[in-house]
Amino acid sequence: MLAGALLGWLAAPSPDAPGFVGLAGVGLLTVMLGRRYPAVAKPLLFAYLIRLALALVQVYVMKLPDSTADSMVFEARGWSRSQGPGSIWEGFGARTDVNYHIIVAAIYRLTGRCPLAVQALSVLCGTLTILEVYRLGSQLGGRSRGVQAAWVYAFFPTGALYSSIILREGIVAYLGVYATRNLVTAVRTRGFGAMVGTFIGYAAAGLLHAGFTLLIPVAALLIAWLGTSRGAGRPRMVTVAAAVAIAAVLVAVALQTGAGIDKFRKIIDEGSTQQLGSYGAEGGSRYLEEVSISGWGDVVAQAPLRTAYFLFGPFPWTIRSPHHVIGAVDAAFYIVAVLLVLRKRREIWARPDGRAVLIVSIILSVVYAMGTANFGTAIRHRVKEAPILLALAMLERVPRTRVASGAPAVPSEAEAE
Repeated sequence: MLAGALLGWLAAPSPDAPGFVGLAGVGLLTVMLGRRYPAVAKPLLFAYLIRLALALVQVYVMKLPDSTADSMVFEARGWSRSQGPGSIWEGFGARTDVNYHIIVAAIYRLTGRCPLAVQALSVLCGTLTILEVYRLGSQLGGRSRGVQAAWVYAFFPTGALYSSIILREGIVAYLGVYATRNLVTAVRTRGFGAMVGTFIGYAAAGLLHAGFTLLIPVAALLIAWLGTSRGAGRPRMVTVAAAVAIAAVLVAVALQTGAGIDKFRKIIDEGSTQQLGSYGAEGGSRYLEEVSISGWGDVVAQAPLRTAYFLFGPFPWTIRSPHHVIGAVDAAFYIVAVLLVLRKRREIWARPDGRAVLIVSIILSVVYAMGTANFGTAIRHRVKEAPILLALAMLERVPRTRVASGAPAVPSEAEAE
């Protein structure tokens, strides 16, 4: 069927032609990146081919899991917006889901209604995520660990799925790990470029999903607190001032315009916890429906339980359908990653860069866990932080004598190049 579709397109260009051009462009970029980063060339290529195959299967063979419902709504609303008389950018920033509609609409203005072209963007971000996983993993654990992380994520089923269909998860995952990799560089060197990359990455991710917006002030605090004098870094006060200033501007813009904080607006305006623990609390995949949040005390008390359900569910006693079995298989990835992190907790905390990534991962887990009560929704949310958690799990262990002396071995920035 795929071969027939390709032959038909060669004979008479179809509406899918822009999608094929986009996918071919991603393939060319993959080859170029493989030459620039030869250590990760094979994982990059395999990741691209897997995501390419899934994108083509989605269009020409069968609908992939989670490619209906929200995915179809995003596609339809993007197409509708692209055909409207007004500007496709109207309402940008007001709501994170609308921002993704606008991205779809912008592509459709260029290509016509070609879902494959929108999927090409997902494939692009999914492939670039492999590179960022490699670079972040190399920063934390050395080049060989970075390559291992890239191979794991290249074949991670959920990561591949959401990097090939019309949903924002693949884009957000890429922006998140890109920003976190820059955060590690900023903590190590106090470099201004790395700080800018950190805030741009988290702000862009926050425009597509509000959870990452919270990392903007967190990143500023981490850079100010953990910034070291290693390398050609700026003086500490300059670093603190620059980080706080950039974060303050971005937070002020978010509060003034509502950009990237639509999910938190009621909490910010009223101090209400009503929305927490209720998102997606319907259908056969809901969990903890008997546990409600009625105040901030409940938020603190329930955070560990909800985070465990979010990262590791469905549990055997909660499996009620074949779909839950798939979710349990997906959860195995996070169980293994968290166990590795726990095993290396002393080494992670002894290193400023490891501590920064750990705090970012914890915040993302808790924030998404407190707003989720459905295993299907949990799978989509936790894949956004999967690249970060995987890279953290690759942090190099060092002898305890060195950790105790406060001088752990830290891979150089060159390891990520």
